[in-house]
Amino acid sequence: MDDGVIETFAELLPSGEYIPLLLQVEPRLVRPPEDRDYFTREQVETWGVEAFWGLPVYPHTPYYRTFETAVDGEAHRYEFIVPMVPPSWNDAARVRAFAERLNSSSQPTAVAVSTLDVCAPAVEQGPGWYWHWGLTHFLLDGHHKL
Repeated sequence: MDDGVIETFAELLPSGEYIPLLLQVEPRLVRPPEDRDYFTREQVETWGVEAFWGLPVYPHTPYYRTFETAVDGEAHRYEFIVPMVPPSWNDAARVRAFAERLNSSSQPTAVAVSTLDVCAPAVEQGPGWYWHWGLTHFLLDGHHKL
């Protein structure tokens, strides 16, 4: 990893302990509530719909899904990338320029701060009960590349 990149972004983050990682992902854009949306599929299978509205949780933004896998028989890991601005705000010409560069270059790099949220319902409510490990990357730089 480039020390200059780490130093630049470290100055922007609150004081704390961070683990720099270099991950390779294949993002797939999701526009809620389409069928690939975690909040209308997997989350509803486990927690059901919100009691007050009778509807699934709505994330209010497009996001990217990347990797998902079973952790064990009672847990599943989901990975998301959440842009800080909606993809519709990206400059189309800049996106095309990055797409052209990718045809002849190596992999693009983006920068994110990530969290791992591990949760499950307090009580078993049906066949969809299992632990959800949500690894969420909040995108700081690389919106046009993504």
